[in-house]
Amino acid sequence: MKRCALLLGLMVFVGLPAHAQGNYPKTEIFLGYSYSPHGSGAIAREVAHGWSVSLSGNFIRYFGITTDIGSEYGDVDALGVSFRNYHFLTGPRVTVRTNRATVFVHALYGVTLTKVPGTSKTDPAMSYGAGLDVNLIPFLALRLAQFDHVLVRLNGGWQDNNRLRAGIVLKF
Repeated sequence: MKRCALLLGLMVFVGLPAHAQGNYPKTEIFLGYSYSPHGSGAIAREVAHGWSVSLSGNFIRYFGITTDIGSEYGDVDALGVSFRNYHFLTGPRVTVRTNRATVFVHALYGVTLTKVPGTSKTDPAMSYGAGLDVNLIPFLALRLAQFDHVLVRLNGGWQDNNRLRAGIVLKF
């Protein structure tokens, strides 16, 4: 009888933290707008606008992996040339969750594809950033802001870029 009571107590003791860890979305999908006020990719310019989609898989309440795909479009005013940058990045994400909001930081690695008329170029890239989501209902949140510092490897050096994003987050 003592063994059964001890085993039951051990199961409850071990099971309660595991149950608490289960109250978080396993998958999050972000759909949003992207704004880049400085140079991005291989070309410097004043402002670029675009879109972003990211898929985050959460292994535990505070840690997961994010895959981010996005694009910015703009013009180089001095040259009269339009361009498109595409980012394909993935990496770890650390999250702090409350009932009302989610705050996260991530470090993403991958490539940037820059297209200008007549040519395209792929370069290594990385992005470090943070964001704030406000929960609206259990499966939907509003990403008020996500700031990323994007580095693109160009001709042996790194080009610094900034990016601001906002949109909606679907939680499953």
